[in-house]
Parts: sequence; structure tokens; C-alpha cells
Amino acid sequence: MAEIFLSYANEDRETAGRVAKLLESAGWTVWWDRRIPAGRTWRSVIEDALTEMRCMVVLWSSNSIDSHWVKEEAEEARALNKLIPVLIEPVNPPVGFRSIQAADLTDYDGSKDTEGSRQLIADLQSLLGKAAPKSTEPKIGAEPPENRRAEGSSQPRDKPAEPERQAVIGEKVRHPASLPRSLLNTNWQAIGAGGAALALALGAWWFWPKGQTPVTTSEPPQQKIVAEAPPPARLVRLGVKSSATQFKPGETRPLLLEAEYSDGALKEIKESVTWTSSDTKIAQVDVNGNVKALAPGRASITARHGEVVSGDWALTVEAPPPQVVEVPPVAKKAEPAVAKAPELPVQAPEPVKLTTLSIGTARREMRPGEKLPLRVRARFSDGSEKYALSNVEWQTSDGRVAAINSRGELEALSVGRVEIRARAEGVASAPVSIRVAEAPKPLEPIQPKLPEMTLRPKEPQQYLDLESLRARVAPYLSRAKSYRAQGNYAGALGELERARALDPSNAEVRQEIDQTRKACNAERSLGYNVNCG
Repeated sequence: MAEIFLSYANEDRETAGRVAKLLESAGWTVWWDRRIPAGRTWRSVIEDALTEMRCMVVLWSSNSIDSHWVKEEAEEARALNKLIPVLIEPVNPPVGFRSIQAADLTDYDGSKDTEGSRQLIADLQSLLGKAAPKSTEPKIGAEPPENRRAEGSSQPRDKPAEPERQAVIGEKVRHPASLPRSLLNTNWQAIGAGGAALALALGAWWFWPKGQTPVTTSEPPQQKIVAEAPPPARLVRLGVKSSATQFKPGETRPLLLEAEYSDGALKEIKESVTWTSSDTKIAQVDVNGNVKALAPGRASITARHGEVVSGDWALTVEAPPPQVVEVPPVAKKAEPAVAKAPELPVQAPEPVKLTTLSIGTARREMRPGEKLPLRVRARFSDGSEKYALSNVEWQTSDGRVAAINSRGELEALSVGRVEIRARAEGVASAPVSIRVAEAPKPLEPIQPKLPEMTLRPKEPQQYLDLESLRARVAPYLSRAKSYRAQGNYAGALGELERARALDPSNAEVRQEIDQTRKACNAERSLGYNVNCG
């Protein structure tokens, strides 16, 4: 087997041939033309090539990233740490192969001097080492040197002929007295062979037509070269076709399954096909590929032949048009005349559609780590409203600031601002802006310092004036309002209680306490976990 396994999509065979020539010119053996020897199967040859290869060069293109076979071969090489990826088109490799640096042979024309080809050769040399020089092989039909016979000798060149056996008929040869009997027998055999050849020549001359000269040739018979059978084409893609994709309920049409093979051939397949419908309530398909529409809607049909599955073929079953009911005219009487009632078509009610979505939230500011449930209010074309939808898709503008799950629960992650949107049935809501900020540092309670009052006997008690009390209560009111805006109702109520201790008769303090408790109870009724003090 070859040192380098070249994996590619059949549509990129021309580029694969140029890459194979580049690698072979560097001295490596490349397995790329996928020829299958007689008596072997495609899968067994692939498995042997994968097992015996030293590395794999995979050519990524828009065709190969969608090829199940190429990705399966690349998975095998990656598991063995023998994968060298090459980009022949500006595409992203499949998931799982993007972390491996790829050589760039985009629009490769077969040149050895491009930057991408030099990088590929350098990568292969670092993995395999420099290729060994090619060995010189004898040409097809040439006789090996060791089997060629010397001129004038009946023995091979590697075995010199004995001097006694080189005698020519009619030449005097002096043999020693102790000549072996086997040598004498061999000479008689040679003389007998020469006599037989002479007799054949005389017979041919006698029976040959007069005036024609027999032509002899010393050219050796030509060796028959048996061409190797091309590899059987493999099924690479299936496609479902039909005359139309719009159906009416009850309508039946045949489907055509077209198969594409690795050699580029297209063929219709009718046998050993498994048909599948994504929704049998809308459309059904039988074993012969006849699809029948049943109810309005959309469905997808797929076909399977062997291990190859076709892509989805979508069909739409249209709803039947509304029927017009004609009111029969009222029978006329002789007297009095009755006017004919107008014939009005009875139209089916329009389906209720979703018109608007809106997001409801108790507050617009969160702290990192907090969770805030969001609610969606849906308004429909008939004027109805609904607060819970099961098919809502939530979107966040910045997942680093806040994340939201399918139930609409928003979790603050880091400081920043994020916009939340909801989408359902093709309708999108207006964005809701949420601010995530660090929690303010807790404020140390300020202990009010009351002015020292000295009570003198038999003198009226001195009270603080109204303006002085309001000035002392103002900081507590300010902090309470800030806490309530942040959703910290417990902190706000604490500040208000301190303000009320200073000035029990302050109407503004009592009003803030009442509003803070109402807001806290409202969020608690919506299901939020808040502390109302």
C-alpha cells in the first residue's frame, strides 16, 4: 500500500490529481485513484489503506465538508495522529477539525513553487521524513536481464555454456578418450533437433506457393497487458424529486429517487428504498414512493437506500378554500309579491393570530448573581390576551452580562447593561433594558444626636422646631428612596423606621412607608423572593 492516503470528495477529483502528482514528485507513494483489485471489496481496500498508511492528507472543500465518507476517513486519521489537512477552497473545516492547522492550497494549479505546496511538503517531511529515491522498475513486456540468453548459446547468461556444447554441425571437434556418456547424448540430441529443423524448412519450401518468398521474423510475441478494472462506483448522494411541492388534501403523486455515484453517474432507484414521512397525519408515502396528502400543513419526506439517506423533501398541503353556501330563493306567492333575499356567501371565520408581545418585569436593575423571572403578555387578533406561552424564544444582547433560560428566568452574571427580547410565532417584542450593577456599600446608620435639653424646675419644656426635625429626617428619606428603587425593600423600610423615630408626626415619612410596603407586597404576589422587613 501507499505511504500517503489522499482523502477527497469525488467532485474535487481534478484538484486531488494535481495534489497527488505534487506528493509523488517529492518521492512518496500516494493512494488516491481508489482502484479496486479483482476479488476485493471497496470497504476492505479502504480499511487496508487506512491501516497501512503513514499519514493521511485530507482536502477540505465545500464538497468534502458535507461528505460523510471524507469525514469518516479523517476521523480515523485524527485518532491515529496521522492527519494533515489541506484547504483547497476558503471554507471552515467541520467541527472537531478546526483546531488542526491546515496548509493553504486554495485554487491550486499544480505548481511546486507556491507557498502552500512548500508548506505541505515541509509538514509531510517533518512527519514522515524525506522520501526515499524511487527504484527503477523494468518496463512492461521487457525480459529481465537474468533470463536473456547469450547470442549463439542455448543457456541463460548467468550459467556459462560448456565448451563441448558450442560445437557447430560439420565442425571437427576433438573429444578426449574419456568423454562422458551424458555429453555424447546431449550432442546427439542437438544434432537431432537440427535435423528436425532442416526437415521442416525443406517441407515449407516444397509446399509454399511458387513465386512467393516465405517471410520469417525473429520478433518475440507481444505480451498481453490486461487492464485493471476500474473501481466500482459507490453511491454518494440521494435526491427526492417530484413535479410539484403543493398538494391538495386527498391528492396523490409519485416521487422520483435519483442517486448520484462517485463516477458522476445519475440513476433512478426504485427497489430497496425505505420512504419516511415526518408527519403521517399530514402526508403518507407508500413503499413505491407514492405520497398522499391528508390534511393541511407541512411535512418532509426522506428516502433511504442502503446506508445513504436523502435530504428532506418538503411538501405543503393547502387548506381547502371556504365553501360558499347559497341560500335558495323564497318561493314567490301570487299576492303579495315577496322580494328575493340577496345571496350572501358564508365565509369561515379568520384564524386567531398573535399580534404583539410585551415583556413584564418588576424592576430594571439587578446585582451579579441575582435571578429575576420575566413574564410575557401576548395579544391576539381577536383582542384576547394571554400571559403564558409555551413556545417563547428568549434572546439576550450580551450573554456575558446576563443569561436567560427557556422559562424566562434572567440571571445576572456581570456588571453591564443588556437588552432582553421575546419571540413567538414570528412576532418579536420590544427590547427591555436591564442594568446589572454592583451592590452599594451598606451605609452605617446615623445615630441622631438630639440637642441637649435642660429642664429647669418650674420652667416650660423646650421643643425642637419643625424645620430642624425635617432637616434631620431628610437623609433617611433619601436613602430609603434609593433602596426602594434598587429593590432593597428591607433596607428602605429600616431607614424609614429610623426617620419615624425622629419625627413620628411626619406625614411624608408615613406615606413613604405605606408606598414601600405596597411595592414589596406586589412583587411578592408575582412570585419574586423579596424581603419586606
